[in-house]
Amino acid sequence: AVHATMAGARVLLVQDSLPWGREANNSVLNANGIPFDIIGSNQLAATNLGNYRDLIVAGDQPSATYLTLAARAAQIDTFVTHGGTLEFHAAGWGFAGGNPTVVTLPGGMHIVNSYSGLNYVLLPGHPIMAGVPNPFTGSLASHAAFNNIPAGADLIVRDDLGLPNLVSYRHGFGRVVASGQALERGFSYGEPAGLILRNL
Repeated sequence: AVHATMAGARVLLVQDSLPWGREANNSVLNANGIPFDIIGSNQLAATNLGNYRDLIVAGDQPSATYLTLAARAAQIDTFVTHGGTLEFHAAGWGFAGGNPTVVTLPGGMHIVNSYSGLNYVLLPGHPIMAGVPNPFTGSLASHAAFNNIPAGADLIVRDDLGLPNLVSYRHGFGRVVASGQALERGFSYGEPAGLILRNL
């Protein structure tokens, strides 16, 4: 199966509120000349994800967003299985106060709340980690970690409790990249998590 793409925007950003009140995702995409569309989570059902190569879910969303994403799990799974990439910014519990643990990511991976001010890079040679110090800090460096991680996943970063909190894995013909780091906040305040967002 070949994932179909449009000639225009190939990245779809899903957000109902600005993560940590910042347009960090927009800034990074614009800086790299990547065309993108933005929709609210309630527009997912009417959106043909097959028109996109990458689906980015912004961090720090309201709980209603995560409930909607959970309800659209089959649609998102099909998108990845057919060759799309899901980039899920799983750091909730921010300004919007949302709880992302209701979302099950493709392949059955679960999000857990795990605050950490110190993260350790497990795969320093991975391109997502280019220029990122090891260990790295933040306020907080990460808000979430993952369990029930699919076999064969790349465990790229862990928190100070030893929980993997940045992982990448194949699912069908596509890929899931999930990050528990406060990416958008880190970008806005010059923290190392911002470098990860740029690399992603």
